[in-house]
Formats: sequence, structure tokens, C-alpha cells
Amino acid sequence: MNAPTRLHEAQILYQAAIALIALCRYAAAESVLRDVVQLYPSHTDAEVQLALVLSRLGRSLEAEHQLRKILQQHQDDPRAADLLGQVSRYLWHLSWHKEQPDKRQTIATNASELAISAVHCFVRAHRADPRAYFAGYNALMLAYILDKIGVEAVPKALPMDVDALKTVVRYVAENEKEKAIENGDYIQQFWCTTTLAGLRFMDGDEEGATRRIREACAIPQATSFQLQSFRERLELLHELGIRAEFVEKALGIVTEAMAKRNSQCTCERVFVWSEYFVETPDRPSAFRVQRAEIVTDKIKSALQNWRMRSTDLAICGATNETDIIFAETCLSLGARVRILMREPCGREANEPLWPFVSSEWQERFKQLRGNDQVEIWFENKQLGKPPHEPGGKDPASFARRRQQQWLINTARMEASPITKPDWSDQGQPIVPGSPRLIGLFLRDRCMAQDGDDSSFLVRAVNEFDEYRGEAMIISP
Repeated sequence: MNAPTRLHEAQILYQAAIALIALCRYAAAESVLRDVVQLYPSHTDAEVQLALVLSRLGRSLEAEHQLRKILQQHQDDPRAADLLGQVSRYLWHLSWHKEQPDKRQTIATNASELAISAVHCFVRAHRADPRAYFAGYNALMLAYILDKIGVEAVPKALPMDVDALKTVVRYVAENEKEKAIENGDYIQQFWCTTTLAGLRFMDGDEEGATRRIREACAIPQATSFQLQSFRERLELLHELGIRAEFVEKALGIVTEAMAKRNSQCTCERVFVWSEYFVETPDRPSAFRVQRAEIVTDKIKSALQNWRMRSTDLAICGATNETDIIFAETCLSLGARVRILMREPCGREANEPLWPFVSSEWQERFKQLRGNDQVEIWFENKQLGKPPHEPGGKDPASFARRRQQQWLINTARMEASPITKPDWSDQGQPIVPGSPRLIGLFLRDRCMAQDGDDSSFLVRAVNEFDEYRGEAMIISP
């Protein structure tokens, strides 16, 4: 928000979008990429990535339109042609993947023009830049699949003999892999290794292919996006019944690798809580039992009406008694809880029981921390040390606003799907009839502090419309 120019802001947002794509957060990445394109219309990389994201979200026609526009503007950009090939391959896959297994090959053959078009696009990308080894590999693999299901027009789409193209792709991939290892570029190392595995697969060397697949999946910095992409390529082979025994073994290796490193939320819905502070050092009165009971009853009633369950994730802070009440109530209903803990600043650092004013609430917080269903995220680890707000204003006020932004950003991120959407149910909420993101916010007119404005939280939840969001205000 404080970037010096629009160009700087676009660059920062673009890097954020790439990080979201690596986490398979495609819905969130789309919103960020559209902001980048609006800020900086000539940002070609953002336009290309937007097309990729649209394709991953199942909006193939939009993705194809976006890519054709890029092709018209940048005829010599190999990335655009490569991604157009991916979209054409996706459309071809969509035309037959839901059919009965015994009918898939026949229907895939009848719709082979889409696949052949994809081969042409991959070849165009490789011709424009022979260093684009992955485009050449995509052309080879898709041509191999078409040949296996009996499509005869494929050889005409290739620019040279298949063996010669394999030689070029293998040579470049091996050299790029060596450079990637020397430079510590694990992303490139993964793509090179899977390419070499695919070449061995096409040559019939299953042992060598398996060894390369295990090597790729063992790269610790391989992203969820890379592993998911690789699995989807294997699934295409599996659905067409091509060398099924080997492909099933390879899928097992990739799936196991994804399960081991997948630290992303797999919840169905996300609940986020925030409130105006009901107890602070300059208000020394205790958080009365009666008041606690009223807030508890209202929170529990709201969560029960939403039918909170074990598949839900609850997100809150830990700077207030109502945070503790919300977390305890969510746990009693079986949900998992994530607490975003900020550091005390300013006068807060001198308070012995911060963020609470009594040992009772401090003890309840300690019990929460010991619960297996609760995870704690610390501000300094997740966000880094907070900067000082310009103008010498109260640092605690700035820290509270920063935490509120952290809460809503985390909730929106977790509410975005991390896997490809169901082909048969595009654009629908994951839980039928229910929002994906639910915000509960306490507003207390008597206790509200200057600088604590939760209205932006309400808007952020209600505007989460890709999979729907809904905010609810609680007044004690």
C-alpha cells in the first residue's frame, strides 16, 4: 500500500501472485494479477500468468481468449504459445475425461484436433526459442499419447524426426538441470528432472523413469503447484489406460510426496473473529462473569447456527478475552483453531499479564496453547518485525490495525481452494448452500477505541465472492 510508484506496487503484487500460484491458491492469485494488470497494463508476465490461473480455475474459454490476445500482441513470446498449448490440451482433456473408461480413447481420438492444435502450439514455442525445452517435451509427450490411442496425423505436427527432437530436448534439459543445481534453482531442477523422467518413459526405460520421478519428488523446495501439475500429467495417461501399471506406481510416488509436504489448510470453511477491545490497561475493571457469559452465548449461538464442525478452521487473535471465548467455543464444536499472536509494543510491553488483565484469562490462554487442535502463528515469524508508523503515532494502535489486516488476509487465503475445482461444479461453494468464508465481528459502542475500525473486515468478508463470504456482527 505504501509503494513509491505504481510500477513498484505492480512488481510487489506480481511477486505475491507468483507465491500464491506456487501454493495453488489460484482464486486469490487471480484477484492480485488483475490488480497488477490494472496498475501496469503492459506487464506481459502478469497477463500470461493470469491466463494460467484462469485455466487452473476451470475457466478455459476465458484463458484461451486471454492467451490469444497475448499472442496477437507478442507473436514471438514462446511462453504465450506454450500456455495456449496447455489450454488446448486442457480443453481436449475436458471433452472426454468424464466418459466411461472403455469409451475415453474413442472420444479422445474423435476430439484429437484440439490435441493436435496443442502440439502445434508447443512446437511453435520451441521453435521460437529452442532453450524452451519444456515446450518441446510437451509436444513430444502429447504426440506420444495421441500415437498410443491411434491418431495418425501427429507426425505432421512435429518439426523434425521424433528422435531428433528428443535429442535436443534431452540435451537442453540436462544442461539446464546442471545449471539449476549449481545456482540452487530448485524450481528449474524439478522441471528438468521430470522432463528427463518423461523422456525415459517414452523410450520404455521404466526403471530410469521411476528413478527420475523419485529424484524430482525428493527436491525439498518443489512447490505444491509443481507436484500438482506433474500429477495431473500422469492422471491424463492413467485415464486413457496408457501403460497403466507404471503410471499407477508413479502416481503413488507423487501423491505420497504431496501428502508429506502439504502444510496447507484442507478445511471446508473458514471462520474469522475480530472485535473491538473490551478490556485495556486504561479500563482496569474486570471482564465480568456476566459479560463473559453473554458474549459466550452469542458466539456459541452464531457458530451453532452455522453448524460449525471438525472440517472447519477458526482464525482469531489472542489480544482480548473474547478471542479466548471464541477459540474455546470453536474447540467445543470440534473445529481446528489458529491463533495469530502479535507482539506487545509501546506501553503494552510493560504489562506483566499482557494481553490480559487477570491471571484467570492468562491461564485459559495457556490451556488453549496446549490443545492439539490449536496452532499458534507468531507475528515476528510470519510477518517480520512490525515497522514504526510514520508520524510518531501510538505504536499499539498501528499494531492492532496490522493484526486485523493479517487476520483477514490469512482467512481469505485459507478460504481459497488449493486444488483444481471439480470439473462438474464450477464456481459453486465447496459446502453447498454455505459460504466458504464466514466472519464474526464484535462491535461494542461503549468500549470501541480510536483507530479500531472493523468495517473494512466486514467488507473484505462480504466481497469474498469467488466462493462466497458472509459477515455477521455480534453486539453484547
